[in-house]
Amino acid sequence: MARSRRNPVGKFGGVAVPPPGPAPEKLLDVEGAAAWLGVSRTKVFELMRDEGLPVIRMSGRMIRFDTNSLYQWALTRQTNYVFIA
Repeated sequence: MARSRRNPVGKFGGVAVPPPGPAPEKLLDVEGAAAWLGVSRTKVFELMRDEGLPVIRMSGRMIRFDTNSLYQWALTRQTNYVFIA
């Protein structure tokens, strides 16, 4: 069976698929962003370094995540596969 192609737009059947859970309405810290994305704190830092996760730097050591930017980032990086039986 051939593998299906990755959909680069983050859409499935023409409809955008949101990440799980409602988007919070305020700025998130690292723990909040990790919980919302469903990953560990370490993975959040790796995504910041490698994947360009959008952050707001408040000072040298304090970072926050804007929920709207985080939501848009998550939508653009979704991987949806179409399985043909």
